[in-house]
Amino acid sequence: MNLILRAGLILIATTLCACHIPQSLQKHNQSKAAVEFRLADSSPSEGLTEAHADKDKKDIYLHKEVLITTRDIVDARLTPPTNGAGVDVEVMFTKEAADRLSRATAQPVGPETNPPPRMAILIDGKVITAPVIRAQISDRVVITGFDSKEDAQRVVNALYKAD
Repeated sequence: MNLILRAGLILIATTLCACHIPQSLQKHNQSKAAVEFRLADSSPSEGLTEAHADKDKKDIYLHKEVLITTRDIVDARLTPPTNGAGVDVEVMFTKEAADRLSRATAQPVGPETNPPPRMAILIDGKVITAPVIRAQISDRVVITGFDSKEDAQRVVNALYKAD
């Protein structure tokens, strides 16, 4: 899993399937869930909280600071695929949230950083993915690699900020 800068967007390359999405999102009428984006590391360190990334079947270690919450999401929608197959989810953030993400990911990032930094995405307290950060993140991300349009729609439903 990687975060890659492409055409001004950040791509989160991952694979999600219904079995990895929290049960609260399995209902089609679910419109809002608790969402958190946090920096994470691959190895333990003082002050980090151990968590389990369902997709990877690996433990990751979450930073305490929550960078993004449901309130910080301006829009989430299905978009045409960036890799030619399936469907992607584009997520847009408020200006304040984009500034926080930009500052938090301004440090050296990429595979040369050891261990490489990650961005954990939690829905209802469960880590659904924790891709490696490949570039500085700002006002939007594109999440790729869904197994089905239904799985992508469940994530949109969870991320979309209902007014």
